[in-house]
Amino acid sequence: MSLILSGTDGLSDVDGTAATPAIRGTDANTGIFFPSADTIAFAEGGAEVARFDSSGNFGLGVTPSAWNNVFKAVQINAQGCLMATSTTMQMGNNIFYDGAYKFIGTGYASRYYQATGQHVWTVSTASGTAGGAITETQAMTLDASGRLLLGPTSGTGMSANDLGMVNGGSIRFRNAANSAWLNMINVDSSNNLNFGVGGVPTTITFGISGVGEAGRFDTSGNLLVGTTSVNSVGVISVDFLGQTKQGITLDDTWASTGGVYILFRNSAGDTAGRIDHNGTTTVAYTTSSDYRLKENIAPMTGALAKVLQLNPVTYKWKSDGTDGQGFIAHELQAIVPDAVVGAKDAVEEYTDEDGNEQTRIKPQGIDTSFLVATLTAAIQEQQALITQLTARITALESA
Repeated sequence: MSLILSGTDGLSDVDGTAATPAIRGTDANTGIFFPSADTIAFAEGGAEVARFDSSGNFGLGVTPSAWNNVFKAVQINAQGCLMATSTTMQMGNNIFYDGAYKFIGTGYASRYYQATGQHVWTVSTASGTAGGAITETQAMTLDASGRLLLGPTSGTGMSANDLGMVNGGSIRFRNAANSAWLNMINVDSSNNLNFGVGGVPTTITFGISGVGEAGRFDTSGNLLVGTTSVNSVGVISVDFLGQTKQGITLDDTWASTGGVYILFRNSAGDTAGRIDHNGTTTVAYTTSSDYRLKENIAPMTGALAKVLQLNPVTYKWKSDGTDGQGFIAHELQAIVPDAVVGAKDAVEEYTDEDGNEQTRIKPQGIDTSFLVATLTAAIQEQQALITQLTARITALESA
């Protein structure tokens, strides 16, 4: 191939004028030419494909924008660019710098740069037009301590390798059908950490290596531990292994004064009852009985007659054949209603592990502590009778 040197600058096709490259081989359409002072361009097939401008910026498939000399830039086609100084390296889309960051063309702009040990990603807050100033948002930062920040620009208060998210941000997962984003974790404007709020999943499960599924929140909001289905009528179900693994353990660190383990409130916010621990070995199951919660207080009457109607029985439990003693719930309910919870012959619907609707009994329960007042009043009535009879016998003997 022969080399031909031309003494005049060639013209690029940018101005619409065809020209022979100044430095070329036997192909007059391919070579290096000089479209203007201090500018080097490259032609192929009679068209300019790249150039170095007078500031040392390189355009590939495009004439470089009017870059400020703070950067040395590589601009690719109409949008992409790579820019660098002695302290930073940047990559961008639809962006150039001439003292301010501006749009190369119409649309959105984005930028990635490395500086002072950080990796930073920015996006334009709105679409712009060619030559317009860009307003950027710093969307993500990997700082020099290895902290990844989504939204915030500073990791103050965070430790190395932490992940930080701006207030109101969320972590979302797309479902298997690729039809919806599920908002799994987010922080709201009140600094509350929420799981599964907005676009919620059907079920949230928790798994442990070697165990598999250890717990879940089901479709009704029930919390299940060690089981995948509700095993009672409550919203919390816990399956355990008896003596080898207890269901629920509550430790009290207040050794001197103890504390309240469980507190029950009514709809008005008043305390209805609680389970207390005294800090050593005693647990108290209490129902509120403060005089300030009561009115129309009067002595109990007719207690002995009620006691005489009670039907204490012995029985065997169907579940394991063990012996028991006590009362039949609906019989006691007819005499002392306060001591019984539930209705006679009640049933409930539930969904089994196979998803089938089933029916089971909803058993009544007894709290014999509510019999104490009746038994006490009955003893008092009985003692009054004993006292009367003793007085009569004494009088008869004296006569």
